[in-house]
Amino acid sequence: MTIRAPFKILFLCTGNSARSIFGEYLIRKLGKGRFKSYSAGADPRRRINPYALRVLQESFKIDASEARPKSWDVYKDVIFDFVITVCDHAKETCPVWPGQPITAPLWRREPGSVGHSRGCAGRSTGDAFSLQHMRPFADLVRATLASRVMP
Repeated sequence: MTIRAPFKILFLCTGNSARSIFGEYLIRKLGKGRFKSYSAGADPRRRINPYALRVLQESFKIDASEARPKSWDVYKDVIFDFVITVCDHAKETCPVWPGQPITAPLWRREPGSVGHSRGCAGRSTGDAFSLQHMRPFADLVRATLASRVMP
C-alpha cells in the first residue's frame, strides 16, 4: 500500500475565528509538509480573533496574519482526506464531503462565542477572558493534533 502526502485536512467550526485557525496553522507547523491544511466555518465571523493570532505568534512563532474567516461552502468541491470538527455545532451541521474523508470531532465550545460585555475603563470583559483562555485552547489543539493526528 502506498501512502501519499500531503494529506488534505479541513478544520471546521462555527465562526472560523479561533480553534479551527489553530488547527489549520498548527498542523502546518507540526506536520512538516505532510498536511495541506484549511479551515472554515458554518457561520464565519467578520475577523479572526486577534488573540488567536497573538497566541499563534507569541507561543508558537507562527504568522497567521493572512488568515481570514471562510464559509465551508468555499470548499464544497474539494476532496479532503480528513475533516475535523472543533465544536458541537460544526459536528451537527457538517455537510457531507465528497470522497468520504475520515471525519472526527475534537472539541466542543468555540472560544469566539464568549460574550463581550463592557467592563471597567470601557474594555470588553471578554477581551481579558479571550486572552487568558486562548493559550490553553492553543495548547489543547497542539496536544490533540500531536497525539491523534500526527504519526
